[in-house]
Amino acid sequence: MTIHVRVMHDGEMTEYAFDRAQVRIGRGPANDLVVASRAVGITHGLLCTIAQQGEIVFKSPASDLAQETLLVRDGRVLAELSGEKFEKVVVEAGDFLILGGHVRVEILGTKSVKKDVEDVFETHLLEQAVGGQPLAEFAQYYLRASEHLVGEHRLIQRLLSELVQLTSLGLHGEPDAITLLMVSAQDEFHDESWSWDASLGRVELGEESLCEVKKGGDPLARHALEISAWAKDVLREGMSYLSERPSETTRSVYMPLMRGGEYLGYVMVRMVLSDGEDTSSMEAITVRALASLSALIVNSYQLGRRLNSVQEENRYFKEHQRRHYLFKELICESETMKEVHARMQSLIQSPEEPVLIAGEAGSGKELFGRALHHLGARKDGVFISVQCGAMSEEVLGVELFGCVASELSGALAARKGVFELAHGGTVYLEEVERLSLSLQGKLARVLREGEVRRVGDSVGRQVNARLIVSSNASIAELVREGQFRRDLYMMLKEGYLEVPPLRERREDILPLACNFLRVYSKRYEKSADDFDAQVRQMFASYDWPGNVRQLQTLVEAAVLRSHPEARFVTLDDFKF
Repeated sequence: MTIHVRVMHDGEMTEYAFDRAQVRIGRGPANDLVVASRAVGITHGLLCTIAQQGEIVFKSPASDLAQETLLVRDGRVLAELSGEKFEKVVVEAGDFLILGGHVRVEILGTKSVKKDVEDVFETHLLEQAVGGQPLAEFAQYYLRASEHLVGEHRLIQRLLSELVQLTSLGLHGEPDAITLLMVSAQDEFHDESWSWDASLGRVELGEESLCEVKKGGDPLARHALEISAWAKDVLREGMSYLSERPSETTRSVYMPLMRGGEYLGYVMVRMVLSDGEDTSSMEAITVRALASLSALIVNSYQLGRRLNSVQEENRYFKEHQRRHYLFKELICESETMKEVHARMQSLIQSPEEPVLIAGEAGSGKELFGRALHHLGARKDGVFISVQCGAMSEEVLGVELFGCVASELSGALAARKGVFELAHGGTVYLEEVERLSLSLQGKLARVLREGEVRRVGDSVGRQVNARLIVSSNASIAELVREGQFRRDLYMMLKEGYLEVPPLRERREDILPLACNFLRVYSKRYEKSADDFDAQVRQMFASYDWPGNVRQLQTLVEAAVLRSHPEARFVTLDDFKF
């Protein structure tokens, strides 16, 4: 089905075609057709197609937040919708809807209608309800429940059990289901949900009995924010609302969880209506009490998430432990290395600029990457190193950019990628040439827009991490061969730093070897503190195809072979 409309606003005319049976119109960002005008309500109304009748219907939500709408046909006003109550009107091709007296929407027609969406939810704000004092029994139970929740480790299960009891007392009805949903900082990204419904039993925990609670995958939680865009905006404004279907015998109350002005999630309580019972006059004080009880878990929940995040990040934070000896290996006795050091100093002064470090394997590229981080403005942030050639493309994509909980990806929980974990710090990618062209494109997006998108997610997240990459190959040659994206290379090459091989800086060989000797003699409790003449001559004549890494490995092995009391490491201690 396709709904065609033409919008005229502030002298501009734009046509839209929506391939769906229902189009939400309003100024809120969750709408299908967003109209940036204060004359238009947050969710002003819905355009729906009705399969059986072949009609288009405009529906106005019952809300004080909605503005008036006029239906104009052939120059005459056929209907005037005030927005104070739920109303609907049939529209035809050629009709005009005047939103808030300012924005004109022309109906151009519809095609291929296949779905009946007539039965929609009606929603009503609860903040306008006038209620008295809650029942004494309810107030006493509320106080006891609050005390239990403050020190309770099983917060979610305890909370839903208490809400079931409080709902029965405070709302004078029979609760049918309760859902708690916590969302991430990004809109529409559902992190975790817990639910109870009447079909579940109870679980015995010690001397007490609590409701059985399901975690995740609850259809009520997934459906709740799909009721209407207006409902989403109302929750994010910190207001509660009641939702109902005229064809059903249940009503649901949605109460937001807020901290300051931040929307953290909601609690949904669904009530079963008895014959002749009307819960539309639910006491506002009871609703607020239920919401405040739910909010007791917010701080504990957020604290728990932060603790889990710290555990996940600990494997990266251990990099800080290496600071005390990192730069003893940055020996610059040769003129060649002095030039490299001067170039590094200029890059340290630009902590936002991405850097490409080139050089042969084992030449010390990662050491320079660490120096750029720890000697610069980002030294207080984390340094995360990733070996791009050690993982498959799928695993590397999750490692770099994170993922959402998804049955398709097999991820049981959302996970941050290294760019999110290194916020304020540095990400170092070794062997960047091993990235696929697809991942190179995502990397270019990070540099271009400062945004990452988790695998399986449609929401971008802003990140602030410096990117340093290294390569053993010629990136320029790979670009010519079509194996590396030109746009990514152009963004990286401005921060180019080349580390020469060890054979081109022979003045650095002996100082480096002496530094390694001191480190390993102390580690393995040996007495050697120098090399004999033959070893020094070998250092000067050997070509060192494995560069600094090979020198470090050979010195360590020689120290292990040396006699514990020998002062000098001899040539016999080396094996090539």
